[in-house]
Amino acid sequence: MKKITSILLSVIMSLLFVGTVTYAKIYNPTATNNTTVTADNFVATGTTATSTFLGMLTVGTTTDSAVITIGQPNDSDGLRMYGWDDRANYYSDLYINEFGNLISTGAYGLMNFKNNLKIDDDKELIIGGNADFSIVYSNLQDTLQFNIGNSSDVGTVLAITPTSKVGIGTTSPATLLDVFSTATTTIKIDSNSVTQGGCLKMKDIDGVGYSYGTSLAGVITWSTVSCE
Repeated sequence: MKKITSILLSVIMSLLFVGTVTYAKIYNPTATNNTTVTADNFVATGTTATSTFLGMLTVGTTTDSAVITIGQPNDSDGLRMYGWDDRANYYSDLYINEFGNLISTGAYGLMNFKNNLKIDDDKELIIGGNADFSIVYSNLQDTLQFNIGNSSDVGTVLAITPTSKVGIGTTSPATLLDVFSTATTTIKIDSNSVTQGGCLKMKDIDGVGYSYGTSLAGVITWSTVSCE
């Protein structure tokens, strides 16, 4: 059917989103063109019937630009799906807002992916109501980047390469840990201990023991005595 009346469409919507386990078959076996079905409500009573639509299915619009087209009367109106156990309180809504973004809301709103979630190159995962942070794989830098804001390669605070190099303040780390800062203080090592301060632990070049670095009055002292 190329054109389906709005009342028939509301039947399909009720079958999809009310959570019923029954199905209805609505058809006119003698019709050769469009068929108009008029009623206030349709009640599904069969358990083995099937509904087949040989054409486009449109809801809330007369434009059939896809197999299923939904025209929202308002920005916050879209699809509502109820759960099986509690059909009154457990539901999720999907709709397109005024900016063209897909929004998921509802009683709980949790989206649980049972399979992998794939995000293409240079496409950001935005975090925060005001786009405070973002995570993106930059194809240009070949790094996974954690950014302030929602623009990749701008405001990047942490970058990880495929070779396990980590950059803080840089998108192109050259060593296992590469730290860059425009501030005077680059790294701070602090401690809550009242008897000892910060401690640096470094593997010896023989690959056997460790050396420990501590500081006092501006002097860094290295020792084989653990300061952990």
